[in-house]
Amino acid sequence: MFESLSTSPEIINLWSSRFRDRIACCRWQCDPDRQSTTASAPTRRRAVRPMQMPVPSDCQLFCETVAEIESVVQDALAEATPDWTPLDRFDELVFLKNSSLAVVTYNRAWSEFVDREQSSLGRQTRSFLAPEIAKLSELSDRTVLGGADTLEITYRGPDADGILYSFRAYKRRIHYPQHPGLAILGIVRVEGRIDGPEAEATARSVHLLSSFRELEARDREICRLVAIGESSRQIAKQFDMTPRAIELRRQKAFERLGVESPIQLARELVRLQERGLLDLGL
Repeated sequence: MFESLSTSPEIINLWSSRFRDRIACCRWQCDPDRQSTTASAPTRRRAVRPMQMPVPSDCQLFCETVAEIESVVQDALAEATPDWTPLDRFDELVFLKNSSLAVVTYNRAWSEFVDREQSSLGRQTRSFLAPEIAKLSELSDRTVLGGADTLEITYRGPDADGILYSFRAYKRRIHYPQHPGLAILGIVRVEGRIDGPEAEATARSVHLLSSFRELEARDREICRLVAIGESSRQIAKQFDMTPRAIELRRQKAFERLGVESPIQLARELVRLQERGLLDLGL
C-alpha cells in the first residue's frame, strides 16, 4: 500500500486529507462544546461531513490518541524549553525528528521498545531499526517533508530480537519558529505480535543478517563470492591468499552463519537480498 502512495502525490494528498477528516471526526465526537456548536449550525457542511464516513473502532481510537498526543506536543512547544515528560503516560511510541531525519526526543514507550542496547537519540533510524522498517521509516519521513502534511501507514516488521509485530504509525510535518530543530512528529502504535511461519522466517532472517554483519569485511566478501559460485582457488587469487586459508575462513564464516554448504549460503543470502536487507549483487 505504501509503495503506491509514495509514487503518487495526488493519492498522498488525498489520503492525508482523509486522515485529517478522521481526526476532526474524533475531536467532534469527543468535544461536547464542539458538538453543541455544530448542532446549532446545521448548515456548516464541513463540520458534519466526517460523521457521514463510518470509522472503524480501532482507527477511531488511534485518531483520538493522536489528537491527544498532538495537543500535548503543542503545549510543550509553546514553551521556550519544552517539557516532554507528559508523553510518558502514552503507550504509543512517540518521537520527534529534525529535518535530517535524526531522532531529537522520544517518550518512555519508545525507549523501552527501541532502545535495547544503545540510545537512538541523535541517530537516524537506519542505524538502529531493522532494515525493512528503517527503509519504510525514511521513505515516510521524506514523504511528509516533501508535501504530505500528515501520513498514516500500517506495516509489519521485526524488533531488535527478530520478533515480528504489526504497527500503525502516524507522522506529521511540524514547524515552530521557536524550535527550528524539529520537523517531524511520529506516533507508532504496536498493534500486536505476529506468530507463525512468517514470524519464524523473519526471526531467522534477522539473526542471519546480524551474524553476517558481524563478520569481518573480508569474510563477508568471501561469502559473497562463494554464493555466486567462485572456487576457493579463484577467491584466493583476488585476496593474494592460499586456497587453504580461504577455505578455513569460509568454514568459520559458515559456522557463524549457521549454514553447511555454499548452496545453503547462496539461498539464505538471496532471501535477505530479496527482502531488501542486503545488496550483494546476487
